[in-house]
Amino acid sequence: MGIELAWDNEDQAIIRLTYDRPWTWNDFYTAYDHMDMMIKSVSHDVSLIIDVRKAGFPPSGAPQHFKRVTQTKHANIRNIVFVGLPLIVRSFLSIVTANQKGNSETNNFLFMTSIDVARTAIIKSHAQSKAETLAE
Repeated sequence: MGIELAWDNEDQAIIRLTYDRPWTWNDFYTAYDHMDMMIKSVSHDVSLIIDVRKAGFPPSGAPQHFKRVTQTKHANIRNIVFVGLPLIVRSFLSIVTANQKGNSETNNFLFMTSIDVARTAIIKSHAQSKAETLAE
């Protein structure tokens, strides 16, 4: 129960966060701080898979908490992929991030139905990024 996170692959290019109700804002910030340290520990691009299929509804105060973390920028975040995010929450997320168009992290939100589909999308995105870098 709560929020678990771990590297999803040996290359340390994907971090997977799994939400399991009940979870608290303390769980959220503990996971976020750990994720932040993981991202900063590598120099290459990192993508996130955020699995919320068993998260339940967020605790009260969600808008200010989510807005706070979406304002933090990481230079090496490639994609943030949500798995199982309900449509109403996607809409809410769009509202929260609407004023952050310059934030490359919020511009790279993807929404998928399974972990496997999320991994495939991330692998394609990372491969495209490498190809673009080589072409320059």
